[in-house]
Amino acid sequence: MFDAALIRRIDDESGKIDLGRLADTLLFFRKTQLTLNAGSLGQLVTAIGPETVLELIDCGTLGITIFHQYTAVQRSIENNLPLYSFVLFQFSGHKDKLIKSPKKAAHVHFEECMRREGISRRDQNRLLDRIPLTSLNRRVDIREDVYNACEAAITKSPQICDYAARIQIEDKFGIADNRTYFRPIKLDRGFVFDTNIDFSRLNQNQTDRTKWTLTEENILAYLFETQLDLALAASYQSGLVTVDGHARLIEARTDHLVRNAMRSSREVESFQEFLLPNLKSVREAINSGERSFADFLKVLGQAEKFKAWISNANPDQNLISEYTQAVTKSDFFDRVPSKAARFSLFAGGGALLDAFGAGGVGTAVGLGLSAIDMFILDKLLRGWKPSHFVEGQLKSFVSPKGR
Repeated sequence: MFDAALIRRIDDESGKIDLGRLADTLLFFRKTQLTLNAGSLGQLVTAIGPETVLELIDCGTLGITIFHQYTAVQRSIENNLPLYSFVLFQFSGHKDKLIKSPKKAAHVHFEECMRREGISRRDQNRLLDRIPLTSLNRRVDIREDVYNACEAAITKSPQICDYAARIQIEDKFGIADNRTYFRPIKLDRGFVFDTNIDFSRLNQNQTDRTKWTLTEENILAYLFETQLDLALAASYQSGLVTVDGHARLIEARTDHLVRNAMRSSREVESFQEFLLPNLKSVREAINSGERSFADFLKVLGQAEKFKAWISNANPDQNLISEYTQAVTKSDFFDRVPSKAARFSLFAGGGALLDAFGAGGVGTAVGLGLSAIDMFILDKLLRGWKPSHFVEGQLKSFVSPKGR
């Protein structure tokens, strides 16, 4: 369940880069796959540095794909009726210099985005050596897996559209109203809407902070973008880690397989809330500025056993139950009644270590073992448990500095 995760956006819904969500995912999943556009990659490289990005790719922890196509909802007028349809588009040059070749246009756009972020040509080339620049249509069937699948979901559960509208209105304007409805109606060449949303009134009440206008296109795009999240996660055979609004919308859907795509992400949140009460999560610690991404990389470097344990967790049990069983599991050393009694086991010359497979090393060491710290003995005989990482490196990272 925790083998791989997909992140399609590195920013949150306000447009701010969310390094905390990336760190959370890198820590709890064996492999994290990012699917970005060139501009988003530029933001990431600027935030954590090209060397860090390349190092994460080279060690197999992170995979990145750059899609040179963008998704949008297009509004057109036919017979005095506004119609809305889902479209793909890509950069094709500038007004005074169009580029006919899609492949060449994609590389020009990549270079422009990197240059705008101040990334050198040398680092651009190193990134392109490791990161494929490709078409979204080569990864998923946009017509079948996104457009038709979204239309089917709307037809099956029309209330999901109401919920998409309510999420956006609540997030952007702070207004929660369960009477809001927004129902797309499919025609041959696009969608029309039946809604009670007063778009003009809402947008007049926006604050300078939001700088955002709610439209029919926004809400329909929200539905399509969420379906694209799911299609890409299925294509990469990964769990989905997405922005909070998309996650809430997916949770509201009735189809089990769709909701199951979010299960691992939910369990990461619950796991941290349960084991780190009154402390920030990894995501919160980084996004608040309490810890840096460079601080996090030191923790990540010591997390291999923890990630392996999570990856092998029973998918039919929740992560908290698995953790509790692993930490409380009894073994020989737990049954030794006291630290003094444990210590005495080694004063006789280390024969016990031989019994555990030390091949004579324990006997050869003899009484020298009696000076070993009891914590080290615990680790030698009990072996590694996930609590070693959680109670050590992880709790230290999310605790306030100075504790």
